Amino acid sequence: MRPEFNTMNQRTNKLILRQYLSKWKGTRPQTHVPSFSARDMDDFIAISDGDIPVALLHRPTLRLEMREFYPDRRAGSSFDVQRPYHWPSFRGAFLTMCWWIGCQCVCSSSQQVTVTGGGKSLRIRIDETFAEDESGSHTLEFGFDAELGCYAVTVHAELAMMQPKFIEVSNFLAEGMGLAWEEDVKLRHTLWSNRQGGLTYFPHNPLTPNTPGNLDWADRRRVPVGGFIGFGSRPEFNPVLEILSCHSQAISFATCSCSYDEHFHLGCPKPADDDGKYRWDVRYRLVSLPQRFAESLIKRAKLLDFGANPSAYDSWNYLEDIRGAGRHVQPLDQTIPLTPGRAASGSQVIDPRQFLAGLYWMLAPRPGGQIRRDRRTGHRSRGSLRLTGHDSKAHIIGQAIGPSIMIAGHSSFTFSAWVKTSLQRGGKAWLQVDPCTYGPGDCACTFASKPQRGCREWTRLTVTLTPPPEAAFLMVSLHLRGQGDAWFDDIELQRIARS
Repeated sequence: MRPEFNTMNQRTNKLILRQYLSKWKGTRPQTHVPSFSARDMDDFIAISDGDIPVALLHRPTLRLEMREFYPDRRAGSSFDVQRPYHWPSFRGAFLTMCWWIGCQCVCSSSQQVTVTGGGKSLRIRIDETFAEDESGSHTLEFGFDAELGCYAVTVHAELAMMQPKFIEVSNFLAEGMGLAWEEDVKLRHTLWSNRQGGLTYFPHNPLTPNTPGNLDWADRRRVPVGGFIGFGSRPEFNPVLEILSCHSQAISFATCSCSYDEHFHLGCPKPADDDGKYRWDVRYRLVSLPQRFAESLIKRAKLLDFGANPSAYDSWNYLEDIRGAGRHVQPLDQTIPLTPGRAASGSQVIDPRQFLAGLYWMLAPRPGGQIRRDRRTGHRSRGSLRLTGHDSKAHIIGQAIGPSIMIAGHSSFTFSAWVKTSLQRGGKAWLQVDPCTYGPGDCACTFASKPQRGCREWTRLTVTLTPPPEAAFLMVSLHLRGQGDAWFDDIELQRIARS
């Protein structure tokens, strides 16, 4: 027998986004009667409104791409798919339509997709089997939201398991965010309704996902039933998730350090029902906000309290959360940026309160040496990134962490830095760029600068490269091999425009 959930926990008539919308004078209800249809297209289900390409559902990964939110086709949508199909291929807003249990991929042993309806509304149901007598589902209903004048997808997700778990019901991402090149970034902040009845936001920044405030899933990152979370702002679309109902008030989001996508987490219901199962039940809706309305909300919002101070290192919750997110404890006041398109000095540090397109240099333990910020030594100012090898066998690699550096059609690149060395015999320092399609090593090619040896004052090292056609991303790194020190400053990655 299915348990009766507490009515106050399960649903609310107070949808916070709609309350703000009712007081905003810039929109009027719009009439549009869609004519939805679905067809198979290779490994996708393509959803259209007449001849308007609206969405794609990728069967192997159960990813939904909402490629168009408006009947006027302002996003210029199409069903063209770049191969291989992964992050550079995505268009519009993106949601995973499967339950993630212990991993960030399809976790179930079998999946069945069923399409019904058409015309004004169209439904897609995804049924998953995990183990004997354990199952889950996502039911998607496509419609038109007259209040916002956009297409909407309402999702009802249910899960029944034998063990209580920390569950991820979906992952929320949008094109135009989580990019390393500033000129490519279109969505620059995340905004949500907090449990205190107000609005909270943070600007996108590579340090932000590591901060104690943003990792505080139990409090500062929780969203109430009836609340919402979204990204903004741009003319084409500003995607938002509204939480319509839930079995529990334990709803939270966690920001990915790579693409700034939001992992949608649900706490476990308790106790188990009469059948001996734990059940999760949530309904949410994907819509788009008019740009001026999205901007009016950000003006009302308060900046997230990042908690970025040394006391965080004494917090068990922070250390557990950052470990669970697969990240290192990065010195919050010493994080040096890598800003593609312009040089970044080692005297600069990232301020999580400010928007910043780029990555950061990871100051993490390394076998046989260390990487740290040197506050006294720099090329033109006080400050640099210092790599130290403790013996002749050391190979210390400085890695840039954050949004993936997309190639995005540019044919050539230069990666340069000013380097100072104090190395024992046999030691050397250099710059390196590794193109890849999905991850390290899959392109089987490496581009490296001329190495610098011995004891030398500041010298500019440069590597110029044209990635192979199959490459989608660049991975840049700083290297020291042997005993001694190497200082890197004014580090710069540039795109060379096609002639």
